[in-house]
Amino acid sequence: MRSRDPTPSSGSTAPPACEGPAALGIVQDLYSAEVNALKAHADGASTALDNAFAFIEGAFGAERELLVFTTELTARKATALFIARFGCAAYDRASEGLMVEEQRSELLAQMEELEL
Repeated sequence: MRSRDPTPSSGSTAPPACEGPAALGIVQDLYSAEVNALKAHADGASTALDNAFAFIEGAFGAERELLVFTTELTARKATALFIARFGCAAYDRASEGLMVEEQRSELLAQMEELEL
């Protein structure tokens, strides 16, 4: 296996090598740009998620559709990780409703078992 020559070929416009504080400054600038871009994407996703909850609540109310949507978000790994990392107040409210609905269903099942 032949190794690649790390030196730029003739005619290349590669920037000159830098070291020390200059190199650190370049890396910090690149890192900051990447963090800012990711933050913008996360903010956009958060806004879309808030808008989805607002739409469902406005169109259907806080009923089964909202619980189905919340359950689906919880079941999907990517959305669950996103919400865990960045949070979502509308999701928190809806998931509390989901827990209440689950408790209600459990109580009804227990009442049927006891024939009340």
